[in-house]
Amino acid sequence: MRSDRPTNVARAKESPTGPHPAPASLEFDRRMGLDASAVATLELFESSDGSESKSLCATLDRTRTPVGARALRDALAHPSLDPVELEARWDAVEELVGKPEAAEELRAALEAVGDVERRFARVSVGTAGPREVAGLGAGLGAVPGVVRAASPLETVGAWADACCPACLALGLFEARTPSA
Repeated sequence: MRSDRPTNVARAKESPTGPHPAPASLEFDRRMGLDASAVATLELFESSDGSESKSLCATLDRTRTPVGARALRDALAHPSLDPVELEARWDAVEELVGKPEAAEELRAALEAVGDVERRFARVSVGTAGPREVAGLGAGLGAVPGVVRAASPLETVGAWADACCPACLALGLFEARTPSA
């Protein structure tokens, strides 16, 4: 480094806008808050002509389950500020794009899960009918297929390993063998 060049601290002190605050430390599991104006300007869920089909969400939405659709809407409405989470997402997208056959197998397996989130909520508050209870059972029964489909995918398979200890404990499926 040349000694005649000003340091970042010296540049900050000489800045026409005054000294800049020190960078914030990394914070994990944080979400960006978007106000209604930002959501409308970014056309996240509705385009400027009022069409939902021309929104960013509709353009990106390739989800196969209601749970996935809600997760996408939540990710767009409250973007993550967690660098570790963002890096993991980018890695997963890269892997899924690079392995289209495995990605399609995972999509098909996820379709069989159905809307377990909503069905579980209805069961937990006592408003589920026989169809919801049966649907919840079928969705939970499809989890082993999702784990099997995720097995060849390093990033998604690691997620399945992290998220499914309870399923293993309940005997819903056998532990996957990590690929070498």
